Amino acid sequence: MDQGQPKAHRRGPIWAHVSALLFIVLVGLWLIGRADEPLRPGGVGDPYSDANVLIAGKQFAENGFVAYHFLPNYVPGAHAEPPDFYTHYPPLPEIANGLLRRIGIESVAGFRACAIAVSCLALALWYILICYLVGTGPALLSLIFLGSRPIFLRYADSLHQFSYAWFTCCSFIGKFWFV
Repeated sequence: MDQGQPKAHRRGPIWAHVSALLFIVLVGLWLIGRADEPLRPGGVGDPYSDANVLIAGKQFAENGFVAYHFLPNYVPGAHAEPPDFYTHYPPLPEIANGLLRRIGIESVAGFRACAIAVSCLALALWYILICYLVGTGPALLSLIFLGSRPIFLRYADSLHQFSYAWFTCCSFIGKFWFV
């Protein structure tokens, strides 16, 4: 028996993979449809945390990452010496926002589109992982359950930690399972 080949039932029927891809695309399109909503309480995502990410990303883009030691500064327009760095958790969303600004993305809709892409990639990684573990039927059901949950749909376009956390979680689980 060839150990390098996956079991046939784990490859699954093509309709399940097409259905999963179609579901992920539909979720992504629905999220993109509301990506240009302004930051406001009760709106999409977490407007307060998203505003912090926007402020810190702008500081990174204008003043440099090394100058700020890769630590976010949430005071808008502040040039105090020393800057008021926030040191409570790793600033991945803020650094990502600064990098997106450096490559030319400047709109909230553009930043949300990137977060949506990361969230959709996390859904795809989740589906692949569950396919590998238990097969395509349960994987498709779990994908639909995860991708249609209100908490996922509300925060999947958040500029703050949600989309990055889902992606990181699915990536690490997959990495440790497949290694």
